Amino acid sequence: MSIQDQIARLIGRAVECSVGEPWDFQSEAGQNRLTGVIIAAAAPDDNPSRVLCRVSKFTSSDHSVNYIQATTRSASSGDLIESLLAGERVPSNLAFRYSWNNPEAVTFLDTRQPITDGTWLIGSIRLADIDNRTDGLGEPEA
Repeated sequence: MSIQDQIARLIGRAVECSVGEPWDFQSEAGQNRLTGVIIAAAAPDDNPSRVLCRVSKFTSSDHSVNYIQATTRSASSGDLIESLLAGERVPSNLAFRYSWNNPEAVTFLDTRQPITDGTWLIGSIRLADIDNRTDGLGEPEA
């Protein structure tokens, strides 16, 4: 299957994230948990594959956050897109920008550069075991 076909299979799929750092993380989905939907995915040649997700709202440094970018924690974790499609829970960096306060502002981050207006969480991501065409937030896919 081509990478474009793999990406197409991920868009709109519900995800669940477990957050280990910070240890006291809280979102609207609960303690140490995010739920959401994949809105975009990419596998550039010069960066690891990544997915952008709209997730349950959480607060960081007095900013409301609804979008994250997931990448694998290390190269030994394998390819994120292939691992998600295989049903695996993938150790991940869950990066976000404070400026991602609306869908038009959300773009892929270059993982080789520092995040100047945001930070990241450390955890894992997997496809959710719920209807694969809901957004994970209790709303049907648009």
